[in-house]
Amino acid sequence: MKKIAIGVRTLKGKTGASAIILETASYLVQKGYQVDIYVNKLNQKLIDSYNLNAIKINVFGFGDYSKRKAFAKKFHKLTQKQNYDLIIGHGDIFYQDILFLHNTVFLANKLIPNEGTKKINSVGKIHDFIFQQGSFKKVIANSNLMKNELINRYNLDENKIQVIYPAIDLKRFNIQNRNLRRDQLKQQFNINKNDIVIGLVTSGNFKKRGVEIFLKACDVLNEKIENVKFILVGKEKNINNYFKKLNSNLIENLIYIPSYEKIEEIFYLLDFFVLPAYFEEFGLVANEAIASGAIPILSKNIGATEKIKSFREYLILEDLNDDEVVEKILFLLNNPNIFQKIASTLFKEVENYSWQEYSKKTFD
Repeated sequence: MKKIAIGVRTLKGKTGASAIILETASYLVQKGYQVDIYVNKLNQKLIDSYNLNAIKINVFGFGDYSKRKAFAKKFHKLTQKQNYDLIIGHGDIFYQDILFLHNTVFLANKLIPNEGTKKINSVGKIHDFIFQQGSFKKVIANSNLMKNELINRYNLDENKIQVIYPAIDLKRFNIQNRNLRRDQLKQQFNINKNDIVIGLVTSGNFKKRGVEIFLKACDVLNEKIENVKFILVGKEKNINNYFKKLNSNLIENLIYIPSYEKIEEIFYLLDFFVLPAYFEEFGLVANEAIASGAIPILSKNIGATEKIKSFREYLILEDLNDDEVVEKILFLLNNPNIFQKIASTLFKEVENYSWQEYSKKTFD
């Protein structure tokens, strides 16, 4: 039996990166390989639910960069002793055969206002080492946005980069479930049956995801739409800094949820999913929203927009401001025929792209 090692510093779930790691590893096990996941911070219950083998690496150090470096060194030392046939890295290790990259911190730093240099001085240093050493045979990027950044920043041969878009758990996120459950969910969340529901769903990092732009747009839309509710999902330690700028009328119509386990239920509620992010290497939540029947309003700096082939002029934000968000939503509400065409067309663009299909492309 051939042996594969996967190195990833954090594997706790609720992110697109975690989904890629778990689904790919599970597929490789199904194919008959022995797969060992080396990880520092983990959700053991989650990993057990996939019947995967995790090996915890404990590291010590002062500061984020020193801990990342210690993890990379220890992973290399441990795997060298085991004679693995293939080594897969997820941006956290120095030497690998296949590198899955989930973030491009230098481009993010350029596009996100006042981002600071914390990630540049930690993740960025690790990435610089990997690409300057050329310590991989192939990079799997999750968008052409990411691919182009690697070519421009590191002068990387484009033949060494394969773009494979992250997939969707179509058993969880689908229009059939939306149609069956939406009325009951609206009742559960005290939303009137005929209310328009507009939301933003993220794991966190409100600044990167443009939550302030979203809330400004909600303030205006709350005055212009008669029956409307807004939903914001995501963890943010400075959440009061966002809320204190809102009108009291909006606060009454805004449902804020720091974290929600069955996130597909939130997507089923939404008429519009808004993500005015300054930058998103891919943005799996956009795909999940589309699969669940919500109309996406997305910034042009989101990798997931590459999958949207139709009706882009109604859905993609060019200037990234609250006025444009308001304009696009009001236009679609006033043109229900276009709204319905977009909903049915976009769903067809994502409905067959399961994790099984993603893993097959990766395996090939």
